[in-house]
Amino acid sequence: MDVFSFVKSKGNLVSVLMSAGTVLAGTAGAVVRGNMEILAASICLLFAVFTQLGANYRHAYELEKLHISSLPRKKIHNLKEDEPNPLEKRVLKEASNACFILAGMLGVTIMSMSRVPYIMLGIGVLIALIIYFLNYKGGLSMSTWIGLLCTFLLFGPIGVMGTCLLQTQYEATSSIWGMYDTAPPIYLAFGMGMLAINIHLAYSYYVNRLAPGQNTRNISSRLGAKTTEIIIFVNGLLAFIVVTYKAFNLDFENPLVGSIPFFLGFMLNTYIAIKMSRSNIAELRHLSMLVVVNYFLTGMLVFIIWWILGTPDDSIRVFF
Repeated sequence: MDVFSFVKSKGNLVSVLMSAGTVLAGTAGAVVRGNMEILAASICLLFAVFTQLGANYRHAYELEKLHISSLPRKKIHNLKEDEPNPLEKRVLKEASNACFILAGMLGVTIMSMSRVPYIMLGIGVLIALIIYFLNYKGGLSMSTWIGLLCTFLLFGPIGVMGTCLLQTQYEATSSIWGMYDTAPPIYLAFGMGMLAINIHLAYSYYVNRLAPGQNTRNISSRLGAKTTEIIIFVNGLLAFIVVTYKAFNLDFENPLVGSIPFFLGFMLNTYIAIKMSRSNIAELRHLSMLVVVNYFLTGMLVFIIWWILGTPDDSIRVFF
């Protein structure tokens, strides 16, 4: 077995775009009020990437354990013979542990940079609990509404607001909790969380079409194909409406320009929702990846445009 290729394939590297998009959106919530911190944002990005990879490898490891446990055992078992522990299982476990160790080190760094370390500690513990819950018994909860809620929380409120909070508080002489600084990430967190749910649903939809009726734990199978398509469309619409409302009602300069990223995200999301029912398996795979790209591009565009339109940076560490 080529270990490198195996680790690369099981890491689901495309999903790293979700982590990057979350941090970019959180940084957008900070930069629009002049609070962006390059160092803090970079640490958050590394933490998000290693946490994402660690969770991906842990999920693959749990599935591998379930597969091994389902294999028939020999009727006569040699006492000296080890339990089945193939190389794939060991590699996945070590890859997961390595990523989580790096994420933990970065998490401690984030706590040391924050003026409210107890909140960052709470966020870290919550992330760990959600990842453990999602991977419990091979990911049984992934096919439930609680699984969708966990996806929303990780890539919406927790990721976006946590990233923004660290940057907002980084150089503040005292804790800042006014709505002027905290309102932008609240609305962004909701919008990005809705788009993250669409990624969860689109992948479930693709898996169900790939092997219809074979996975009883598939949430798209439970909802039905048409309902899944409608939910994906509605989520994109809600994300656009909420963020646009924020741009027009919270002292945002050039609100039309500021709402462009989520408008473009809504248009691409609508195209995906309409196209899903008419697509074959190969096209559905492409669409399931396009939903991830849409999430990342929305986060990146909102960061770039809100940086241009936002309040001048008041940081003492200005790189650009």
